[in-house]
Order: sequence, then structure tokens, then C-alpha cells
Amino acid sequence: WTLSEKKDRSQAKFTLERHILGATLFKTLRCSQDAPLLYQRHTFIGGSGFLPIAHHEITHVQNGAQICHSPKQFAATPVEPIEPKLNHLACSAESADLRSFPCRSGTANLGRFPLADCHEDFVSLFEQPGSELGWTAVLRKAEDDILFVLKDPAVLPVTMHWYANGANMRSPWNGHRGIFGIEDGRSGIHAGHKASVTPNELNRRGIATALGLEPSGTVSVAHVIGTVARPKGWDRVDDISVVGDALVIAGSKGPPVSLPFDASIFDERSHS
Repeated sequence: WTLSEKKDRSQAKFTLERHILGATLFKTLRCSQDAPLLYQRHTFIGGSGFLPIAHHEITHVQNGAQICHSPKQFAATPVEPIEPKLNHLACSAESADLRSFPCRSGTANLGRFPLADCHEDFVSLFEQPGSELGWTAVLRKAEDDILFVLKDPAVLPVTMHWYANGANMRSPWNGHRGIFGIEDGRSGIHAGHKASVTPNELNRRGIATALGLEPSGTVSVAHVIGTVARPKGWDRVDDISVVGDALVIAGSKGPPVSLPFDASIFDERSHS
């Protein structure tokens, strides 16, 4: 990435040094001045064809976490584990109940990290049709905070979770514990480019698995990352919503948390 524009200390624009299917790709990062939020937008100008895309946030969880989500249709694992013999979740498997997903010991709750004492797993979660805001919230116990990510579910209908907890001894992981990834995207179930851009089980079910570029136009994808201290007594996040110019986070106990929010970040949607 090359820095192409810097408005001030809180906002910068970058250009990818190579083209993607003929498209020029710009990344804009903006730190909110009045809330703990990072706004980001990727814009493809020109190009031709389709490609799977995803944001990849990774957090360290020192001593477990509760993971909450916007409503999902179902969750599914790849045909083969991403790390053979290190997986706890069954592959391939599917469940509409995120609290009861097939695994080696019966069922696992996808809302808990870790899923087992030593494992590495990858699972995709799919948004409910018509959802206005897609979100994931991670309530980290030792850190006593809430990490959350926001997306437009019409643009990024898939949320992929990567659970890594001591099983992978290869470099650079070296058995490291407490790694949790949140990947909001538009792709197949860890199946690669070709499988995502051609007819597959997901797009036959109406779930977009690739982003279409516009030869004479632009395609834009927005995403938001935030964090707040965990309110006393909260053991889950029940909902995250945009109300006017505020982001409202509702939890299990006490009043919700409200943050100033630029809802226009999701106004410019991508094309399918």
C-alpha cells in the first residue's frame, strides 16, 4: 500500500500498488474524533470480473470470551478442516443453532472461545435476509472489554470465525493460544477463488459469494471496528443498532452504551 492522501492525523487514503482484475483499489481509514471507532472503506475503480473478499480482524483472548452476533441463518464448516486433525468442529457440518454445532464431543457453542482446550477451527456464519446491520461482539473476560465489528449485511453476508488455541505448532503460530479471528466477507466457505465465483451451494441459496467489479464505475465496501469497556455485569451483547446519529449497544444488564456514529459509512453500497 502507498499513502496517497492524508487529511489529518485521523484520516488517510492508500492505493494498492498492483491492480486487482484490472481494478485500482483504494483504502480509506478514519479514526473517529469522538468515539473509539475505526471506519474503513475499500473502493475498486474499474476492473472486470468477480472476486471473493473479506476483512480480517484478529484479537488475542487471554482467558476466554463470549461471542455474540446479529441474527444468522445458519453456520457451516468447510468440507475439510483448515488444519487436518486439529479441528474440534465437525467438517463438513451445518447448523441453524449456533449454540449447538456438531463437534468431536457432541455439540459446541460457537459463542464461546475457546471451543476446546486445544484446537484450530474455521466456521462461516450467514446473515438473516433483510438484516439492516451485521455485527459481531467479543466480550473478553480478562481484558474486561468488548470488541465489536459492524458491516452492511447486504454487501458482506458472511462472517467467518477462526478459533486458534494451542493446536497449531507450525510457524508462526508455534502453539500460541487465545487467537480469535473475525472475517466479514463475501465468499464461499474457505473454498478459494474459483469455487466462490462459480455456481455453488451458497449462491444457489441466494447468498452472494463474490463481488462484481464495474468496468466503467466503482464498487465500495465499508466496515467499522470498535471497542468499549465492558459495562459491569454484562455477560453478553443482545443487540447493536444505529439510531439516528448514535450507535446503541444493548447488553444483558443495565442501560445500553451509546456512541456518536457516522451512519453514512454504509450509504454507498457495493454492486452485486
